Amino acid sequence: MSQADRASHRRPRLDAPKLPDAPAWLQALLRADAFTHPVTHLQMLETHISWVILTGPYAYKIKKPVRLDFLDFSTLALRHRACAEELRLNRRFAPQLYVDVVSIRGDALRPYIGDDGPLLEYAVRMHQFAQEAQLDRRLARGQLQSDEMTSLGRHLAQLHAHAAVVSESAPWGRPRRILQVAIDNLEALRPGLETAPGRLRRERLHMWTVHTHQRLRALFTARRRHGRVRELHGDLHLANLVVHDGEVMPFDCIEFSAALRWIDVFDDLAFLLMDLDFRGRRDLAYRTLDAYLEVSGDYEGLRVLRWYQVYRALVRAKVARLRAAQTTGAAARQQMAQ
Repeated sequence: MSQADRASHRRPRLDAPKLPDAPAWLQALLRADAFTHPVTHLQMLETHISWVILTGPYAYKIKKPVRLDFLDFSTLALRHRACAEELRLNRRFAPQLYVDVVSIRGDALRPYIGDDGPLLEYAVRMHQFAQEAQLDRRLARGQLQSDEMTSLGRHLAQLHAHAAVVSESAPWGRPRRILQVAIDNLEALRPGLETAPGRLRRERLHMWTVHTHQRLRALFTARRRHGRVRELHGDLHLANLVVHDGEVMPFDCIEFSAALRWIDVFDDLAFLLMDLDFRGRRDLAYRTLDAYLEVSGDYEGLRVLRWYQVYRALVRAKVARLRAAQTTGAAARQQMAQ
């Protein structure tokens, strides 16, 4: 967009709350005239790996320039590639939500969304939806219905059935890798478990993980051979499910790691079931599981469900630790050490 075009689209600046740790150029993007469409409000949200700008019609997801043990967004080229992958992969689940990848241009004092000018960053553009439509919010308000979870369980079974199956030559989903990912999670939690009860809990989890994996190793191999390892969502918890146009759909799947996306179908399902159980709604977890089994017929997966639920609980603990490390307050870090 040219300077003249931007001037013709210029609108009154809207007040928007700032995130204290966000870079200055990102704070400067919180202007109505930085966008090529009408803006009804401006808000910036943050996760451990991204910032999201809400404008009313659209949401813009911007990847943080971070490098962690499970992802690398450290260069602009890597972030661009991850944006393209996010668009491709999430259109499998929510084509109604994912629009395109856009460029952020200009300079640190006056950035804007457009196609001309110095390139600053990339963002994934989505149709914005009400955050209150996310399943975690609906559950907290007591509005998540059992029939919705039944429909979701059936829908997930169909999505899994149509997902690409891992090739025999690929490394994903092999027993050794399944164990390594679980152990890596435990190692990532080591710095946060500094109290004696925390260390003891981690040691017990490590022992259970190794022994249970040994017992299930042949089953992991058989499930991979029978096509149960597929290219899936990888981060399927309640906050990544939304009611849109009357349908519950997944969004925000894992784009940054093939290892965390090419997984057993019960690994994918287990995150949702663990999340419901953690929030005190085991009844809804059973509803979802029953519906999934009714369509998929994968009753053998029940034998690995507990393994994957524990693994997913540790994933959540690792993410909580990462967010605590990014928080300046000592209270959050102290809570993680308990």
